[in-house]
Amino acid sequence: MSRLLLALLALLATTLVACPAGDDDDASTDDDDASAADDDDATGDDDDSGDDDDATTPPPPAPTITAVAPATGPLGGGTPVTITGTGYLDNSPGPTSVLFGANAGVDCLIATDTELRCTTPEGAAAEAVTVSVSNANGSDELASGYTYEVVPMLFAADGKTGLDGDFYVIDPSDASATVVGPVGYSITGLCMAPDGSLFGTESTQSGNQGNGRLISIDPDTGAGTVVGDLFDGSIYHSSTADCTFVGNRMLGWSESGDDPVEIDTSTGAVTVIPNTGVSSSGSGIAMHPDGTLYFIPGRVNGNLYIINPDTGVGFEGPALSGGTYDNINSMAFIGETLYAIDTQDLGSTGSQQVLVTIDVATGVMTPIGPLPTPIDSLVGNIPVVMASAR
Repeated sequence: MSRLLLALLALLATTLVACPAGDDDDASTDDDDASAADDDDATGDDDDSGDDDDATTPPPPAPTITAVAPATGPLGGGTPVTITGTGYLDNSPGPTSVLFGANAGVDCLIATDTELRCTTPEGAAAEAVTVSVSNANGSDELASGYTYEVVPMLFAADGKTGLDGDFYVIDPSDASATVVGPVGYSITGLCMAPDGSLFGTESTQSGNQGNGRLISIDPDTGAGTVVGDLFDGSIYHSSTADCTFVGNRMLGWSESGDDPVEIDTSTGAVTVIPNTGVSSSGSGIAMHPDGTLYFIPGRVNGNLYIINPDTGVGFEGPALSGGTYDNINSMAFIGETLYAIDTQDLGSTGSQQVLVTIDVATGVMTPIGPLPTPIDSLVGNIPVVMASAR
């Protein structure tokens, strides 16, 4: 074979081996790249699963309040209530705090996750307060969730004997009397100003034991403080049988002249309102919320009168009936209801007496229950505010 032919065969052999080898290398590279990419993708997917490790468990829900029942109660507290809502027991709430306004609930008990039971604390004033519940999971409040109210009661004071006596709270439903404390004076008339200030007129048994004075009384303790003499510039009104407020004016009934009098609450000074034309013995006077001034001259077999507070003129109303004893010696309104003391005319120390209501339209008296003998004055514990002043 010629040298030229051998050279061509050698060149051809070299070409046929080199090309497939290059393709295999490329394919292998492609496969490696794909495998690496697939591996990277798979690894990347696995890395994404790390997001589960970073997720945060949501916090437990805060407690809620939807209602308080009952939603009203006395200012003094002591009312058992049930608070409904959620989040009181579940999710480890820890210690729970319940507030009525700024005051903590008493003896609070978690009954279920949706129910709390508490006793109301004493209130600061007769008003609606926010009720709030808080625990480790948060807090919630219910605006005006509970309303403190003044329970209608009667105040009374001793005065029949002309000697120092006690101050009482009287339940108008049954006439049961509770002593609050000593007044330090003998009080024959009680009346409350629109701002809640309490005053009494001192009884000195028609001057036998000194001059009558105006007394300021603390209803929480019963303690009395002298304001000044009941003096009109000429005489001392030592037997101002009863008193009331007409608006901001303190009016009393003076046995010294059988006339209404106006009393200065800062000094005790008296101004006589003459021309009533009604003689009296004992006597009770009280203002209705509509501004009508009612008066009973004393005797239970007499009449109910209406007095003009500006002129002093008296107008005869219905005849009284249903009395148990002899005299009416003090009167007071709680809302629309007129209360009075119906007493025996047997002397100060031996007289029996009873709390009554009086129908101002008919004059009919209805007995409620007996009162302690020395009591001689009566007033409601809620100021009577005239409708025109509201």
